[in-house]
Amino acid sequence: MLFVAFGLAALALILGVLLGLVLLDLRRMTRDLTYLNGRTTNAGVTTYTALRPVRALAAAINASLIKRRQLQAAQFDQQQKVHRMLTNLTHDIKTPLTVATGYVQLLARDAAPAQQDAFRRVQHNLGSVDYYLTYLLDFNLIQEKSASLDLSDVDLSALVETALFNDYDKLTEQKINVVPHIETGLHLHSDQALLRRIVQNALSNWLKYAARTATVSLDQLDAGHIQLRFDNETDAPVQDGETLTTRFYTSDQARTQLPSNGLGLNIIHTLATTLGGTMAIKTEPGHFSLTLIFKTDKFTA
Repeated sequence: MLFVAFGLAALALILGVLLGLVLLDLRRMTRDLTYLNGRTTNAGVTTYTALRPVRALAAAINASLIKRRQLQAAQFDQQQKVHRMLTNLTHDIKTPLTVATGYVQLLARDAAPAQQDAFRRVQHNLGSVDYYLTYLLDFNLIQEKSASLDLSDVDLSALVETALFNDYDKLTEQKINVVPHIETGLHLHSDQALLRRIVQNALSNWLKYAARTATVSLDQLDAGHIQLRFDNETDAPVQDGETLTTRFYTSDQARTQLPSNGLGLNIIHTLATTLGGTMAIKTEPGHFSLTLIFKTDKFTA
């Protein structure tokens, strides 16, 4: 009897040890999976026991992880192809569109007074197509950058100055007097392409709605933030900030002007948020203000 009792005790001890090892391995695999699900890595779950069922479970989990990564890689590659196709297609459309716009302007200049209204309508429609193609490029850029940002040291002061210089003729043609207050040597660790699109969209907003005077200010707000602000006089009806940033909002002026559909400001807000910044809009009769604040500390995408 004593021998049988001793044998049962030994068996229970062995089973207890095995059960403990299995539980430890299951806990380890759970911890590994929790870690892997939150990161991009080629690692897999591990097991330190020689028990066949546990090792088979670990192998099955790792096979599933490998298949998931392969599917994710294939999906990402397909998305990149679609983005490249959209970008190329948009550029291919914009090239003949620019040529057509130029010819219409030449024809309109020599057209009889009775034909002027028809040419203005054609120019308006061509401008609308170009407007939406530009924002299609922006949306495509946002989708491309949502996966990973191309971070580098960006001279924001020089970037804003260059954008102003590039649009100087257009702003002058519309008799908009630009007053710059740009602090030199301000840098951000950020994505230069997205910052450039933010500034370009803000200047495009001036070209559509600014009247007489516009001011751009760039300064070090405090030790950890840079502030970029665009102010302008406007003769357009004043809308509240929430309405202005609602995508596809259309104003009553859409019948006679390019549609005020919130795309530009919505894109600026999306781009600024993607870069860890904030955007605020202030409107009052005759005046519009757009303020962007970016953190100067480094961040990872």
